[in-house]
Amino acid sequence: MTAKQHLKNIATLGLPLIGSHVAQFSINMTDTLMLGWYDVEVLAAQVIAGTAFFVLFILGSGFAGAVMPMVAEAEAAGEGTQVRRVTRMAIWASLFYPAFPK
Repeated sequence: MTAKQHLKNIATLGLPLIGSHVAQFSINMTDTLMLGWYDVEVLAAQVIAGTAFFVLFILGSGFAGAVMPMVAEAEAAGEGTQVRRVTRMAIWASLFYPAFPK
């Protein structure tokens, strides 16, 4: 592949990620500005709640993040059954994560 093709592939993969991050940043900035004008205590509550949600979200997304290397390893070893097992268990763990006691 040429350098131009590599750059095109990187842009194809990267631009949607950049767009989603900019959109999320814009939403958070708008929320912060609106709540800051409304009341300082409400803004503080939003920051605490947002931080707590982010921590729980990161912990929950660990299930999905752990699947990729496990599936890649099983696929490289030619173990199709293990690929299905790992994927199925990750789906179950991700679905039931919100029900786990915190």
